[in-house]
Amino acid sequence: MSNDGGKDWDKANLQLMFNSLTKIDNHLNGHLRSMVVGSTFWLSKHPDSGGEYNGSTNTIPPSGITFFTKSTQALRQQNIFHEVGHLLDNVRGIWDVFTNAVANEVNPCWVASDDKINPDALLGLYLQNDPNYASVEARQTYSHFGSSEQWADAFANYVAGNINLGSTAGTDMYNFVTGALAPYIGNP
Repeated sequence: MSNDGGKDWDKANLQLMFNSLTKIDNHLNGHLRSMVVGSTFWLSKHPDSGGEYNGSTNTIPPSGITFFTKSTQALRQQNIFHEVGHLLDNVRGIWDVFTNAVANEVNPCWVASDDKINPDALLGLYLQNDPNYASVEARQTYSHFGSSEQWADAFANYVAGNINLGSTAGTDMYNFVTGALAPYIGNP
């Protein structure tokens, strides 16, 4: 965690990051550190216009993620999961491996016509278990942003436990995520 992003990490956001990264690490069989070694996380002020929050993954050294929030708002956990999905896809040695895996899928049923995650693949479009918010969108990306966003949202919902394994779309998405991760972490 670096305070060089324009905002200092406060206790609440540091605790959320610790808990979120621990949850991600558990889903990666303890391989998070080795996969993103040397990455930095920054907190920055979100512009006054636009949405409430976002993140930006830095793909050139120093690798890491800048999280943007308005005023003193806390981060959203789903956004952390989503941005770490991008980070995993943009580290040395596995650059775009997950994005390319999505791109190589032929009309996956877990991707809707607007290129977002198919709602049928999810237990809910809004997550109710974010530590700081009563409701957070499960699909973090905008429409038609492509394979890298589809990967990040699929990964985020995998970590959040928001995949509907009672649907074909959810089962296919779950199998895709676990299959894509398996070469790097073993069987999750």
